[in-house]
Amino acid sequence: GKVPCQLTAILDLDGFRTSNQIPLSQTVGLARKYIPKVLGAYPEVLGRVVVVNAPWLFNTVWSAITPFLPERVLSKITIMGGNKSKNHKKILSVV
Repeated sequence: GKVPCQLTAILDLDGFRTSNQIPLSQTVGLARKYIPKVLGAYPEVLGRVVVVNAPWLFNTVWSAITPFLPERVLSKITIMGGNKSKNHKKILSVV
């Protein structure tokens, strides 16, 4: 049946730096291990994820993780750069 509630998350990556990131190989390992478990246990709880202030470095990490995500999950994720006024309008349109 239909899930009674869904989670909407807005992640602000302002301040995301290489110094506070775990190594890419470890990120991929964690994604490979935990994403299937979370998606299997809570397949439709995720309603929407909006990532704002995503720096260029995030794209590298994101590229390493996306192969482990099914299209139904990827379609619920929106990633935005650092344009605050543009982001505000887009956030309001997707949540």
